Amino acid sequence: MASIIKKGKGYGYSICNMEDGKQKPIRKFGLKTIKEARIAANEIENMLAKGALPQLEPLPFNKYFNKWTDLYKKDIFISTRNNYNYSGLLLKNFFGNMPIQKIDRDKYQEFLNSIGENRAKETVQKVNDHIRSCVENAVIDQIIPHNFTRKTNIYYTNDAKSPVEKHLNVGDSQRLYKTLYERIINEGKKSGLSTYMVFLALARYTHASVLLSKGLPLQYVSERLGHRNIDTTKHLLDLYSTQIEKIQ
Repeated sequence: MASIIKKGKGYGYSICNMEDGKQKPIRKFGLKTIKEARIAANEIENMLAKGALPQLEPLPFNKYFNKWTDLYKKDIFISTRNNYNYSGLLLKNFFGNMPIQKIDRDKYQEFLNSIGENRAKETVQKVNDHIRSCVENAVIDQIIPHNFTRKTNIYYTNDAKSPVEKHLNVGDSQRLYKTLYERIINEGKKSGLSTYMVFLALARYTHASVLLSKGLPLQYVSERLGHRNIDTTKHLLDLYSTQIEKIQ
């Protein structure tokens, strides 16, 4: 049971709390009225009853997500890191500095509905997976009582492109090679790379685009290139596709 305490011109509360077998009261002061103090104390007691440790200071969702990725997602590819950064940017754009403690399932569903506009299912699903793992970590840390991403629905308006549509075809590969060859050779020399090394990289991905244009599965192409997983192949082919768009 919380005790309401008058201090100076304001009010506060003190709540009995045990941590690691020791008394560790939760106190807060500087509230204007008795009613405000009681409401705040009730919120803390409700969180304790649900098994969450009260965070008296607001914890912005986007900042918690960024901290989580920095701590737990260090040994990942640059392309994967960029995907997490993208998810963090979407969080910041939608939630601003809203504390993670204030977000519920309805609010999170609004977020999914918002980012689903003009995006494909694969993109929204990936963002949702990133955030769900982060929120699960917040539950483990007892910052929030439950994972509000559960039982929500993925919303999207764009159809996913096939691997052949997303990546280079034979004609695109030839134009890319012709336009960028000298430019890449020059940059490669500045970086200490031999002409052979640069040529080999271009040849490998031209080969990959030819295989895709012939209808071979992306999994096969990824293994042929010696990549760890399909995501690596997709990312690198996407980079080349971006260059083609600039050329055109």
